[in-house]
Amino acid sequence: MNISNNKQSTASAEIEKPSKVVQNTNLYTTYFRSFSDIPLAAEFAKLIRAEEAYEQDKAIMGNIETRIPWFEARYKAIDTLIKSSGVDQVVEFAAGRSLRGIINPQWNFVHTDQDPEALEQMWCYAKKLLTKQGRMPAFVGFDAISGEGFENITQNLSIHAPIAVVHEGLYTYYPHPTKEKIAINAKMLLEKYGGFYITPDIHHKEEMAEWNKLGARSEEQKKNWTRKFSRDLESFYFTDREESHEFFTRLGFVYEIYSMGELVSDLSSTRKLFTDPDKIREVDEATKRMNIWKMSLRK
Repeated sequence: MNISNNKQSTASAEIEKPSKVVQNTNLYTTYFRSFSDIPLAAEFAKLIRAEEAYEQDKAIMGNIETRIPWFEARYKAIDTLIKSSGVDQVVEFAAGRSLRGIINPQWNFVHTDQDPEALEQMWCYAKKLLTKQGRMPAFVGFDAISGEGFENITQNLSIHAPIAVVHEGLYTYYPHPTKEKIAINAKMLLEKYGGFYITPDIHHKEEMAEWNKLGARSEEQKKNWTRKFSRDLESFYFTDREESHEFFTRLGFVYEIYSMGELVSDLSSTRKLFTDPDKIREVDEATKRMNIWKMSLRK
């Protein structure tokens, strides 16, 4: 029994180590956003050569064109929920190359990542764009799993105002015990400041089976994808909606679940990627059925 537990602990620890392969997925995301009308998205993707990262791995991605509008939807949905909440302090976990803080200089925005190269790149880009236009985001080192660098976040926030903790894509790469560590770090911030925790990263198998029909990978592509990331991403989904609800309820969260279509009316990338009206409608409707969670702490 002890040997088994030790093996599980070792495997979990290996998955949680900072991985350049996982960190670089935000380059794919940057490229996918370039098909949208998100401000600066196309310009920034070109600047950092995001398409080159995508080209290296596109052979194992399946029919990715049908999935691209989801990257636009989840980005816009997060912004919509932040703005509707009235919160103006925002912390983004594992932000990578997210432009959210640059596009929204009205927020006190803390952009976190454990990749120094990505942080330096984002700081330089923000400095160029925001010298005379608005408040500079704070770009800080933080490990969303271990919590290392937590003080880098708190020293950039006002204790007198609530916050929104957000991330997109982060849970995708980790099993439930690691998801719990990430959620607890978000919870610690909400306990200190109040506010909300917003993420589109909570998926269950039935939902994703339906979604994956749009851009199904071949079995060979799935094997190559698993080999590349040294993890089986599909095994990290929640079994069903009930399991995901129990998971966050147990941690002390109460939640509201929205469909993307409730928050995002226009997906510009579908029109850029497809010309057939039926295909545009199919991808648009499937994307808008995907969910995003807004959570707060149980009182």
